[in-house]
Amino acid sequence: MKSVKNAMIVLLCCLPGPLLFGQKFGAGVHGGYNLSSLQINNPQIKTYKGYGGAMVGAWMRYGGMFYIQPELNYHFSRSEVTYSSQDGLSTHSGNLNTHYLQAVLAPGVRPVNSKMFQLRLGPAASYSVMIDENLRKLDLKNSQLKTGAWHAGFFTGVNVWRFSVDVRYFVSLNNQSSIPDQRFKSNTFQAALGFTLFGR
Repeated sequence: MKSVKNAMIVLLCCLPGPLLFGQKFGAGVHGGYNLSSLQINNPQIKTYKGYGGAMVGAWMRYGGMFYIQPELNYHFSRSEVTYSSQDGLSTHSGNLNTHYLQAVLAPGVRPVNSKMFQLRLGPAASYSVMIDENLRKLDLKNSQLKTGAWHAGFFTGVNVWRFSVDVRYFVSLNNQSSIPDQRFKSNTFQAALGFTLFGR
């Protein structure tokens, strides 16, 4: 519940802007590819390889040349892991699947800002709530994970008419493992195709 509240706070902090300052407002949807690069030092996990997944969500944008964009997204990723059993006598392999709800805050600048074409770039921060994972089902001990994950990174994007293409990279800021001396972090690359429903 605390993780959900943190995600909502990130979004609610952005909402008063258009009401107080009368900025130009737009909204749209996007979806695309999500690749998580895991950093794990669980002693049972021997190898892992990320295959990525998908993301889908909605965004709001307000401002002119300088703007702010809050988002709410769902994303998942799949990694193949090999790991030893709890007794250490055998080795297994399986898929590690993670599912998140992600609240994003991305202040940006549009150095090119015409009606038909925009170039956008800037920093981004996010808070993700893990809503499902199967690490505990893979015969792994000491796999307790915190649900919340903070990330920071950067993005760039272009708009042609109502269509947009965005790429961004997030670096994990906190360890999600609740076990001392164990690490579970996930840096994330996202590429998305979007469509502006109204505004710009």
